[in-house]
Amino acid sequence: MNTSAFLKSSKITLTLLISLFLFSSLLSADDQIWTNGLSQPNDWGDGDNWQGNPADENVPKAGETATFNSGTVPSAGITLANVPDVVNIIAEASDSDVSITLPARTYGTITVKALNTGNITLTLLEGTISTQAVLIQSYGSGEAKLTINNTGSGSASITSITMASIKIISHEGTAKMNVNNAQLAVSGDLTFQKNNTNNPVIDNATDVWIEGDLKEEGVTSTTFTIPSAAGYGLQIGGTVNQAIDLEHVIINGPLTFANTGIATLITGGELTIGGHLTLLPSASVSAVSTGRIIIGSGKIFDNSGTFQLSGQTDDRLLFASSTIGTPFELKNNFGAVLDFEWVAIRDCEYGSGLLGSVDFVPDDGVVNATGNSGWPAGK
Repeated sequence: MNTSAFLKSSKITLTLLISLFLFSSLLSADDQIWTNGLSQPNDWGDGDNWQGNPADENVPKAGETATFNSGTVPSAGITLANVPDVVNIIAEASDSDVSITLPARTYGTITVKALNTGNITLTLLEGTISTQAVLIQSYGSGEAKLTINNTGSGSASITSITMASIKIISHEGTAKMNVNNAQLAVSGDLTFQKNNTNNPVIDNATDVWIEGDLKEEGVTSTTFTIPSAAGYGLQIGGTVNQAIDLEHVIINGPLTFANTGIATLITGGELTIGGHLTLLPSASVSAVSTGRIIIGSGKIFDNSGTFQLSGQTDDRLLFASSTIGTPFELKNNFGAVLDFEWVAIRDCEYGSGLLGSVDFVPDDGVVNATGNSGWPAGK
């Protein structure tokens, strides 16, 4: 090899080495691991609490990632106050329990994972909370939980939560989110995935507002524990078309459609609504099911929008009260539309004096089953 070629090769090699060094340095700077130093163990800003040297350069800043795991978080847990905005959080547990408490902030992404037998709990204190994508996932037998420590409710609550998207996945253990009677707004998709017998759960939500799709993936069965006294409960509120793809869902409280696009509801199993079902005047819902839609006995289906409900010719959809002999009430208000095909209706009390359209005829395969009262003539 001549001198010129050797120098050229050396320069390329040196350039590659420098690039690799800078890249590795960047990765190191962007993803820091909590080590729980001895000087100020609960101080985010103390560089001794983070892996690396020099220590002060390793304190996670806006746009960077802070990782907490069972190898470094003490068994009593940690509470940190001076957390910067727009930092990404990864909280993991392996074989022992991990508990982390952080303040209300504008966060980047949040990931909560139970990797084996240990339980992981990430608690966000009350206040204004905003995040990008949130992932809550259990791999082993442990529980992965994100908790909002809201102490008030209704007008007394100072907590508001806005998340770009949420995905809750149960593999072997349990994955859940508890918002403690706070309001939760999801500007994107809310997705549940279940691969075992444990249901993904959202607990104690006063209101959940979803602007994206609501989806179940895997072998799913999902529970929303929403108090029955909640104003609107689970709210579908997108301004564009939304896909509501549910296999087996229990909503303990109300379900409200406030969307201005078309919400396409597909369910092959059972959708149980423990509270009132409400369609606001702007709402349009097109529901297709081969299973059952159950409304709490004594509750109200208050329709001011357009509700299309379809079963199949060989497998009618059952639209019924949760208790045989105790009906739910159907209010079909002025300007509203009901359009049923291949539906069996049971224990439904149709409100009197209402002027909404009932747009189905006997040829549509609708069965007026037992326990119904007040239906318009010919329906």
